[in-house]
Amino acid sequence: CTGYESAETLLKSEPDLLVRDLSRLPTLLGGWNVKEAAFPIATVGALILNGAGEMLLIRTHKWSHRWGIPGGKIKRGETCEEALIREIIEETALTLRDIEFVMVQDCIEPPEFQRSAHFLLLNYIAKCAEAEPRVVLNEEAQEFQWLPLAEALKTDLNIPTRILIDECIHRGLVS
Repeated sequence: CTGYESAETLLKSEPDLLVRDLSRLPTLLGGWNVKEAAFPIATVGALILNGAGEMLLIRTHKWSHRWGIPGGKIKRGETCEEALIREIIEETALTLRDIEFVMVQDCIEPPEFQRSAHFLLLNYIAKCAEAEPRVVLNEEAQEFQWLPLAEALKTDLNIPTRILIDECIHRGLVS
């Protein structure tokens, strides 16, 4: 009943099933997640710098145990920056300052991600608000490290993180 015809008109054709709105479809289809299967997943992440200019890298099983930046999905009703702040606190317990948007990456079927996906990665760069940052990882991450740019580029980075770092270098945001 989400198209051009009313329920009454549709019932005249004696359908086997009629639903008032599409929110019922996942249940009827056995739990299939329509949102994630049909549309790109909007996410946020940040290249976080400490007072020494080192960047925080996180290693996670989700990205084939490669190094990347912390971040996650944007919740409905949340601004991108609110989502970024929440995700960084959840994943690292760090507070951000000087948040600056860098780029969007259209990440379709990343070969190193744990499953088939299409992400819109909203990438930021930010500074850690804590004078002496103490990272507390959640269950999604295996380990972390603070590295200067030259050392970070030598690690086994996931592709989107390498693209973000390259863009930050190109724009003079890191050195």
